[in-house]
Formats: sequence, structure tokens, C-alpha cells
Amino acid sequence: MSIPTKTSLSGFIATTPHPSSTKSGVPRMFARVGKPRYRREEDGTFTELEPSFHDLVAFGESAVRALSTLQKHDNFVAEGRVNRRTIERDGVPTEIEQFIVSKIGPDAARTTFTMDRSQRASRTVERTSTAARGTERSTSPVFARAM
Repeated sequence: MSIPTKTSLSGFIATTPHPSSTKSGVPRMFARVGKPRYRREEDGTFTELEPSFHDLVAFGESAVRALSTLQKHDNFVAEGRVNRRTIERDGVPTEIEQFIVSKIGPDAARTTFTMDRSQRASRTVERTSTAARGTERSTSPVFARAM
């Protein structure tokens, strides 16, 4: 059995993340992100080049968490997919490319941060007590609790 994988993107948040909602009310986050680039020289050293910039979009709980934890200049690692589509700008069809996030967080190799495990501990206790009672948990959307 092969390891399930997704496309990943690492870089830095280049603009202040912008919150919004979809037409159906799902939380959405948009930001421009930078991807550092380097060129290997003949002597084995690396020369830093200008970064490339891309659109990053998150929906639902991923958007809520990203908005609460990430800000401009933060380094991140994200998992998701690339979405290409054509839109009309000033009457001209233009192809855009966006990275659609399924998971995102701070880049542990480049960021010092503290993890808050209190919610995880309370969810574990809730699952254990719910299982013991034999009842089901609330079906409210997860992102609604975080807002």
C-alpha cells in the first residue's frame, strides 16, 4: 500500500491574510504568499533570487485557524492542491492559479512557536465520555466553534 500524499507549498505570508466568506457562508481566507528561490553556483554556494509570489486560499476550519495563527511575514507549510481557472479582468480572459489549502501551519524548521494542546485534551475527554454514554456528539460545523 502506498503512502497517500498531497501537493505541498512552503514559503512566507507576503500580505496580511484577508478574511471573507463564500456565498453559502463558509469562512474563507486569501493571502499572497512568497516562495524563496535560490540558484546553485558552480563553486557549490547558493545565490538568493527574488521570490515568486502566488495566491493562497483556505476554506472552513483551515481558514479560521490560519486567520487566528498566521500573519504577514510568517513562514508556513501547507498541504492542498493547485487550482487553475480563467477569469475575466477588464473584459480580457486571464488564467489564474491558486493554491487551495487543506491544511496549513507554521514552518517548524524556520519558526519558534508554542503549541496549545488544551483543546486537544478537552476533545479527547469529550470523545471518551461520549463513547462511554453511547451518544453522538454535536453535528455543528467545527469552524463555527472557532469563530
